[in-house]
Amino acid sequence: MKKLLLLTLCLVGGTALFAQDKRHNFEVAYEVSDYEYREPHMENTMSLGGVKQGVSVSYLRRSVRSAELNEQDRSFASVEFRYMTGDVDYDGSVCNWGSGVCWPNKSNNLTDYYFELALKTGWAFKLAQPLELWPYLGVGWRYLRNHLEEGGNAGYLRTSTYVYMPLGLQLKYQAADSLKFSLSGEFDWLLSGQQYSDIPFTGGITNDQTQGYGVRAGLRADWALSSWASMFVEPFWRYWHVQNSEEVYLRMGGNLYAMREPFNTTREYGVRVGFVF
Repeated sequence: MKKLLLLTLCLVGGTALFAQDKRHNFEVAYEVSDYEYREPHMENTMSLGGVKQGVSVSYLRRSVRSAELNEQDRSFASVEFRYMTGDVDYDGSVCNWGSGVCWPNKSNNLTDYYFELALKTGWAFKLAQPLELWPYLGVGWRYLRNHLEEGGNAGYLRTSTYVYMPLGLQLKYQAADSLKFSLSGEFDWLLSGQQYSDIPFTGGITNDQTQGYGVRAGLRADWALSSWASMFVEPFWRYWHVQNSEEVYLRMGGNLYAMREPFNTTREYGVRVGFVF
């Protein structure tokens, strides 16, 4: 009976703290996803695909304009970091620059990874009693590295760097004292991008990318574990849509070539599992 009473008190204590907002929230999660990059409008299409896994960490602070947490100051700010990696398979072609003749080319188990860092700030609005709406904006940075040279056959190192503005909404629903759900959606406006292609005999080519966007969505469930920790599960979907880059010109063998990074899409869906402290 004493053990049951002690357990009940622990759950009640954890539930009370879970239900009220904490000022400082530290989050760590494991992520796994199915990933695909495509250049669908090329005469000879190209794709990269595989399973990625990694970690994400973030810190969220409430009432950033005040000395302590209070209901009048519902501002918030966060910093988020993500690292995802996993071998990918390449399905594309190799072309002879002189003749323009191309032939199929496939490579497997190529190293591929990306980093993301984002700073966000917003305001938490109370709607009906169990509902809150959290709009936010910020700035983000994304760095992607594809080691296509590992496959040989004229493959080369590719890196992509994006600077973007995230604009998002989170709808939070307190389903029970120890359970809450969150539905999130985010639009990522591409501010600037650079694609570097370390093509042999060129000294490397850098193309500027100025038009594009990303979209993210997730559905998350949080459970209180104790007075200081909770666990969450979140299926997610992420998408990038980037238009043709600006052209750069390269002279080889007496001929002038216009080089550009073609229109491309990146699709990723998976699940996150983590803890909040």
